[in-house]
Amino acid sequence: MSKVIVTPVGKAVYPHLQNPDTRFNDNGVYQCRLHVDEADFNEFSAQVKEIYDKAYKVECAKKDTKVPFATSSHPLRVTDEGNFEIYAKQEALKQTKTKGLLQFRVAAYNAKGTKIQMPAVGSGSELKMAVEPHFWNVSSQGFGMTLRLRSVQIIALKEFSADDTPFASVDGFAGGEAFTNELTNDETPQVSKEANDDAFSF
Repeated sequence: MSKVIVTPVGKAVYPHLQNPDTRFNDNGVYQCRLHVDEADFNEFSAQVKEIYDKAYKVECAKKDTKVPFATSSHPLRVTDEGNFEIYAKQEALKQTKTKGLLQFRVAAYNAKGTKIQMPAVGSGSELKMAVEPHFWNVSSQGFGMTLRLRSVQIIALKEFSADDTPFASVDGFAGGEAFTNELTNDETPQVSKEANDDAFSF
């Protein structure tokens, strides 16, 4: 069973924490890329690897064979620009077999550890993420891992602005106003066993 672990403090890059990102997933995805320093990255990676190795051994034993590793993107990586990056995400909506449609929210805490309403967290904000390693084995991809985003602790807030998007304005198109989410962010994420058991690729 996966456990929730906390990342070191880092700077958020294009976070979607107050409202989910719907560009590539109609259900919406809460996500954040966190850039940390090298020493913290190595320490956190070692912690995750220990959990990953145990999960891999269990999966191989269950399949009674050596399971291939997934070659898709990994949530811990060094970017082309040399940044040490930790990536976590959480689907905003998920259909389950027994409980129907579940809604997920990312909880927010301030620097003192007090739960707060999720602000408009923008790039450059300093924060920690509470993440849950989730492991999956897909025949077409292999054994992989996703870091599910559960909550964030905001150390220093830089509110979202138009400068936080990598896209320029496109003229000549109607609509395209900012996405607003009807969900509130004042609850701890609720995850059913069924949702935890559903495998999806990173």
